[in-house]
Amino acid sequence: NNIHSNKKVVWKRTKTELWYLISQVVDNEILVNTKKVKAEIMPKVFVYEDDKEFVKDDFKSLHKPANASDIDHLLDIIRPAKSSKKRS
Repeated sequence: NNIHSNKKVVWKRTKTELWYLISQVVDNEILVNTKKVKAEIMPKVFVYEDDKEFVKDDFKSLHKPANASDIDHLLDIIRPAKSSKKRS
């Protein structure tokens, strides 16, 4: 983590929710992660509310959060619209 914490996004929810968000962003190709190593993204971009740094190992063995639908709704908002082809 070479980015100082004041340049990172403060995450106020659980690490499970963060893991799910990043997983969906990568899986839906909203963010292209050529390495497919999602746990490497989170510590580089996010920090806990109390400025505590996330660690890659924080994201082992996590499961889909109970409120996944809230995150899915956010993804629907930020997901790029698929281009519609005009019919002639």
